[in-house]
Order: sequence, then C-alpha cells, then structure tokens
Amino acid sequence: MKRALILTLALAACVGVAAGKLGQAEVEACAAKGGRVGIAGLSGDEMCVLPAPDAGKACGKASDCAAWCDAETRSCAPELYPLAAGPT
Repeated sequence: MKRALILTLALAACVGVAAGKLGQAEVEACAAKGGRVGIAGLSGDEMCVLPAPDAGKACGKASDCAAWCDAETRSCAPELYPLAAGPT
C-alpha cells in the first residue's frame, strides 16, 4: 500500500502543472523592449527574455556583466533570463 502511494506521487510529479503562457499584451510589450518569449526557469512558464546591454563584452567574473560571465568564452551572456536560470 505504501509503495503504491509513493509510486502514484512520483508519477504525478512527472506530469507536472501546465506551463503558464504570456498574454498577447505581455508578448507585445516584450517585443517592444527588444525581447523574445522563451521558456526560462524551473517553472516551465513563458517569460520575456531581454537582450543583455553588455552582450559579448569581455569579462572575468559574474559581476562584470548584467547577466553572467561565460567562463568558456570570457564574455558576457547575450540575454537576460528571468530568475537567472539561463536557457532551458
């Protein structure tokens, strides 16, 4: 009985909640700021992803950038992801 309950809860967690979608006004406001609609964060919701003002700038640490510093390229990330989650 206990195993059945655990299995049921585990399967329910896999299904998840339907991801939130941005409304038309939010999509238009995002585009007006130069952004694009993307999936960002662990929620799976649609969010406005804006271009980073310092995209491609050389950096040495995260605080050198509006988003984050890519350790491999030593340059600032091209986009600002909500919740700093990065692309998913």
